[in-house]
Amino acid sequence: GVPLAFVIPRLATRLPHQGPIVLVLGACGLTGYAGLYLAPAAAPWAWALLLGIAGCAFPLALTLVGMRARTGAGVAQLSAFAQSTGYLISIPGPLLVGVLYQHSGGWGLPIGLMAALMVPQTVFGWLAGRARTVEDEAAR
Repeated sequence: GVPLAFVIPRLATRLPHQGPIVLVLGACGLTGYAGLYLAPAAAPWAWALLLGIAGCAFPLALTLVGMRARTGAGVAQLSAFAQSTGYLISIPGPLLVGVLYQHSGGWGLPIGLMAALMVPQTVFGWLAGRARTVEDEAAR
């Protein structure tokens, strides 16, 4: 995951639409979570590798913020919105995973939740990957 975290943002800046990268990362995440849920002991290294690759969505998201505005002020506004909204949405995550684990007695529900969250992450990532800027959207 870590080496790809340096490669993927660089690759993203060379593409007009970053959606295909988002789809690959989403597929890696869904496959990794499916493997953890269905056969955790069968290939733990493969599941960890796939989830590590899926984790590269975070540096990609940070890169997209800089690519989706034309001005420094636009980048600052988009960054403030994206990061504050993202962190607010993520606040209940660790607590919810712990509560699900405690009440279900296993990792099935928490893994299912994390896999389910890969779907909106991939959809919104695809939308964010389109070749447009916030200034273009504001002008509409």
